[in-house]
Amino acid sequence: MNRAPGGRLAGTQTVTGGYRWQEICRLEENNGEQYTGTILSTAGKIQLLNGASLPDKARVVLRVRIGSKNPNGGSGVVQEYTLAGNPLQFSGTHCYVDALVCPNETADFNVIGTGANPTGDAPLSPDVVCDTTVIIGLGSSEHCQPTQWIQPLQPLQVAQQVTTGPVRLRQVQGYNTGANAAYLMFFDTANGNTIGLGAVPLFTIPVGGAPAAPGAPLVFSNDFITSTRIFQYGLYWAISSTPDTYTADAADPFRVDIEIFGQIETLQLGGSSNP
Repeated sequence: MNRAPGGRLAGTQTVTGGYRWQEICRLEENNGEQYTGTILSTAGKIQLLNGASLPDKARVVLRVRIGSKNPNGGSGVVQEYTLAGNPLQFSGTHCYVDALVCPNETADFNVIGTGANPTGDAPLSPDVVCDTTVIIGLGSSEHCQPTQWIQPLQPLQVAQQVTTGPVRLRQVQGYNTGANAAYLMFFDTANGNTIGLGAVPLFTIPVGGAPAAPGAPLVFSNDFITSTRIFQYGLYWAISSTPDTYTADAADPFRVDIEIFGQIETLQLGGSSNP
């Protein structure tokens, strides 16, 4: 017999930097009842108080502790980390979700609180804050977050400021109309005008040119269903002729269509169509 879940299954907290993880919501154990579901979350703009400084890639990180308890004895806990905005499926008898504003998304969070982490970055000041909402959705809840498609301002472009403010990328697709191999670079910025020669992207999608015939469209499609790409400040893309750092490429315009998850504090700059 299924028992009603207990605890606080949704919550919003002003999460801070520092060492202290803050609990946002929890699913409490109920006589060994097994639950499955999805952790759904969203983060607003990271803000600075009292003159605090902020690194370029600060992120809200969730720590999810998933427990399993056998009514006949025995129990265990699995601890997982994910970025706020990434849907995380779980299965267990209880679940606790904490959050912390961290200096980057690749830190070893197990040692935060003991000084600098292995990336060399110290924890952020408690004056770095971000409003974060988390929902523990039970059952088939992974599809309850809406998405929308952002159409390009022009059919073919070499760069576009897609949004300003926090946003989560679900998928991107399009094609290269140029003759040369090129690199579709994504930057976490609300002002693409600041992206210049040598800028390092958040991530890159290589798109071939040769040996295709000159002018032949070359299609690409990347789906981030299980590993949502997070942009804290804004989503800007640009075409580069070099793979590791940005070199403007005006000779190979792309068609780029982007699907994003619904998100607070998102300003839509391009046209859109509902799915």
